[in-house]
Amino acid sequence: MAEHKGTLPKSYWDHLQEQLQTLIEPWLLRVTQAGIVAGAAQLSAPAPVPGGSYAQQPALGDEGGSDRKAAPPTVSIAWDLVNQDARRQAQQYTYDLVRGITDNTRQRLQQQVDGWIAAGNAFPDLVERIKPLIPDLEAIAATALQPDYRARLIAMTESTRAYADGNTRVWAAAGVWGREWRTAVDERVCPVCGGLHQQRAKTGAAFEVEVKGKRVVVQNPPAHPGCRCSVKPVVRPEKEPAGQAPRPVAGYTFFQGTAPSVVAAREIGESATGWAQHERVLQQDYLPRFKVEGEQERTMGLWSSAEPSFNSRLQGERENIIALAKEWGSTYHQDAMALLFPEAQGTGGKLQWRFVRPLTDTELDTLLNSVNQVNQTLAATLAEQQGLDTGFRVGLTVRYGQVIEYWWGDAVAGRVGRELLNTAISTAQLPRVYESQIGHYAFELLFRGVHY
Repeated sequence: MAEHKGTLPKSYWDHLQEQLQTLIEPWLLRVTQAGIVAGAAQLSAPAPVPGGSYAQQPALGDEGGSDRKAAPPTVSIAWDLVNQDARRQAQQYTYDLVRGITDNTRQRLQQQVDGWIAAGNAFPDLVERIKPLIPDLEAIAATALQPDYRARLIAMTESTRAYADGNTRVWAAAGVWGREWRTAVDERVCPVCGGLHQQRAKTGAAFEVEVKGKRVVVQNPPAHPGCRCSVKPVVRPEKEPAGQAPRPVAGYTFFQGTAPSVVAAREIGESATGWAQHERVLQQDYLPRFKVEGEQERTMGLWSSAEPSFNSRLQGERENIIALAKEWGSTYHQDAMALLFPEAQGTGGKLQWRFVRPLTDTELDTLLNSVNQVNQTLAATLAEQQGLDTGFRVGLTVRYGQVIEYWWGDAVAGRVGRELLNTAISTAQLPRVYESQIGHYAFELLFRGVHY
């Protein structure tokens, strides 16, 4: 490397690389091994025994008989191989962004890692322990030589990487299906990690998210320097695994009337004649009668008022699914039934807004009021400008309290709905939100008096 002002000789960087490996590698390996132990604990499996011997672990399933759960099968975890692999992985990390590290930083960092391991706390506690070592970015001069900050940033990033690596190694050894991405769920979560929150991926598969038109692929945390995310095991996916073909989705309710607030709608849903009863009706009557399989998700509809509702992911012949929807709509006197069918040439889809945390009922009421306001003051004008019927209106479905969805039939309805709902979200002054769009669906809206 040629020497010039502002550039240090290659020998300097080589020496720092060796220094870093000597200082960082031992505790990095310990974090990886702590991740392995924590990963085993999440599977209700004992920690590795000294010497890396094999241990028979209990099964992770929930199979049961008519009287009691059957004894689960066992899986073997070769702890010696897992730990050897973890050591090799720790040795392979490259810290090419580091400019130096002081003894003081190393000692403080080591103390925090040692304290975390000794306490046996979850990974977020390690993040909190390390955060005080990282000064405010604005207080750091914008220069290439900031040794303490560089080392601390890499310490947080590589701790995240090593811990997630330890987790996934033991889960893979145990035959776990996959893992779920988890953020710190606060205002500091970035758009990439916010879009990945609660996303699931099979063992060995990557996580994917689209942010501002750019596709981001991440194998495990960290998604970026300073990432504070983690993963948790998914033994068997209750929801449709990532990467599999999407299923038809139906959106509907059983409720007839008007609820004065989200709290009131939730109370109706949780009553004896609410969600639970109608889940049984759907499972025991409608699905078998129309030869359709399905899984129900409890949701909250925000149209002119709040209503307890469902999203059902269905599997069966299209005409059977439509017949089921018509029958439900007729029986329950529903004004409309909404359906999404996956189609390669489909012009419809759904827009999703994911918030950095679940919304409170008060915030959902505020959002509902904002949606009603844009429907009354803006929807007709925008619809007319785009060649849509002036009666065009938007509504939302709230999932998990944290994700809101809007379904649309074509690109024009998608654009108008997006503008209206982004205006409503902005007006409601809700916490940071990440927006995504999923296309290639055929959207069918069935109306009472027209279709049933």
